[in-house]
Amino acid sequence: TFDRWSGDVDSTDPMIWINMDSDMHVEAIFIKADDPGQPLVINEINYNSPLDPDPGDWGELHNASEVPWDISGWTLTDSDSTHNFVFPAGTVITPDGLLVLCQDSSGFSNTFPGVDNFMGELVFGFSSEGDAVVVYNDSGELMDSV
Repeated sequence: TFDRWSGDVDSTDPMIWINMDSDMHVEAIFIKADDPGQPLVINEINYNSPLDPDPGDWGELHNASEVPWDISGWTLTDSDSTHNFVFPAGTVITPDGLLVLCQDSSGFSNTFPGVDNFMGELVFGFSSEGDAVVVYNDSGELMDSV
C-alpha cells in the first residue's frame, strides 16, 4: 500500500506533480498491508529519453501477486481520454512479473536488448509537461494511476 513520497519531495498525497527541471530524487514508499488489494501496479515510466539512444516513451506494469494476472481487455491511457491502449486477448503478466508497454518496439528493443517482456506500438507518448498514466480493468474500474 502506498504510504508516502520521500527524498526531495516529502508528502503523503497519493498524486504529486513534479517539475523536473533539475536533478531530483523522489521515491515512493510502500508498506505491506494485511489486505493485499490490487496486485498490479504501474512500476516505472519513461517519458523523456536522451536523444541517443532513444527508446521512445514506455511504462512498466508489475504483477506483485503470486499468481498470473490476465489483463486482456484492460486499458492504459494518459491525461487525454482519446489516448488509450487496450491490451490484446491473451495478455498475462506472470507472478512477480513485469510487462513493458512501449511507444517504439524497435527503439526499445535496440536500447534494451535483454528485455523481452514488452509490447508496442503505443500510439501516444507521455508528456514531460505533466501527464497521467492510468490503468483500467476490462470493466472500466480504475486499477492504478500515477
